[in-house]
Amino acid sequence: MPYPKLNLGVVSDDDIVTGLLANDHQLFFFRNGYRYAGEVPPAYQGETASTVEVVKYAANKKYGIEGSEGQYEIPESKTEDNLLTSRIEVIIPTDNPSHLNVKRNLRCTGNVKEDYWQLLLYEDWDKEMREKLGIRQTLMEELQENKSTRKRVDEYTSVLESHKKEQKENVELELTVYHGQKPEKIGDYFFSSMGIATDRPALDYMVSYTVDGLVKNAGNNLILEVGRLIGQHWEPTERDEKRTIEAYLPTAMSLNYDIEIEIPEGYTVDGLDALSSDYSNDYGGFRSDYKLEGNKLFISASKTYGKSYVPLERWNEILLIAKKTNDFQAKTVILKKI
Repeated sequence: MPYPKLNLGVVSDDDIVTGLLANDHQLFFFRNGYRYAGEVPPAYQGETASTVEVVKYAANKKYGIEGSEGQYEIPESKTEDNLLTSRIEVIIPTDNPSHLNVKRNLRCTGNVKEDYWQLLLYEDWDKEMREKLGIRQTLMEELQENKSTRKRVDEYTSVLESHKKEQKENVELELTVYHGQKPEKIGDYFFSSMGIATDRPALDYMVSYTVDGLVKNAGNNLILEVGRLIGQHWEPTERDEKRTIEAYLPTAMSLNYDIEIEIPEGYTVDGLDALSSDYSNDYGGFRSDYKLEGNKLFISASKTYGKSYVPLERWNEILLIAKKTNDFQAKTVILKKI
């Protein structure tokens, strides 16, 4: 949800965030989370930073350096820099159609990756970075090799198992928030990439699961709540609608969903025309469409925020994007028994 931006003055050295500017365009921050080197956190984008071009180190100076001072406008990322591409494959079992089997593959870049950091493990980060740096030893092998750390192997193994248990709980929580209900069963889940290297900047995540409640019986027919397959989205409250100040989104971004539904044998699909929509304004939009090929129904949906700053007089355009998204989220199709 959009939030107000606070311009707080510097009270102490602890309020200063230090970074390195190289070649007049590369920025490096030292608390960078699961970002790759040079990726700028959203909180700093669009801000003006004070700079010191180091001439020499000087012990008698406050920060130990001497140089010329200046300013640098940190660039803002664009919509295409912050993407979610979600490919969702759905199978409706003929023997139990109310339990959908879902395989969901997410590919995220830029700020969108942060929504899935709670699913990541430090151990996997360490493994991916070792591969990137050409370090053949695993962390466990490194601990075993050193006498001073060998005694901590059992402790490390125990912590690792605890982290994996927490990860499974977080996977379930993410799916619960996504669908608004707990999954019936979680199958495989893994990260092909964590988005922590410049040559692999996207976070790539796959999870398979079973979810109940998206299919309702209607006599011999089935009602499939296809709109819920894009997950829950922000629903403006009455307070949101009466907003009195400007808004700042974390970044411009685009959320894209490609859904493939396998229609069970013995059924046809009705109500497809309602799945097509196309709305846009100066601050983004929502679009959706479909196509039916044989027993496969393909649905595409895309929600875009084109700008991070929204003046109060244009706030209604953000509300309209949310409305169009939630209108789609409520869409259903009918599977008619032949």
